[in-house]
Amino acid sequence: MTRSTPIDDFHRHEVLHGAAMVQSLFDDFIAGHVYTKSHAELAAAAKEISRALADFYQAVGSKIDQ
Repeated sequence: MTRSTPIDDFHRHEVLHGAAMVQSLFDDFIAGHVYTKSHAELAAAAKEISRALADFYQAVGSKIDQ
């Protein structure tokens, strides 16, 4: 992939915002759903995914000032 525009803070902001939206949607509609909560193995998997999404958000956020 060839990039003609240099990556700037707005690009990072877009990824940070997207990560926040994905985590919010996942937590609200998947992890928080009664069906997921009613099955221990699904709830555990959802918790792992939610943690991974949160970790990704933090990783992106830590790069804002770099």
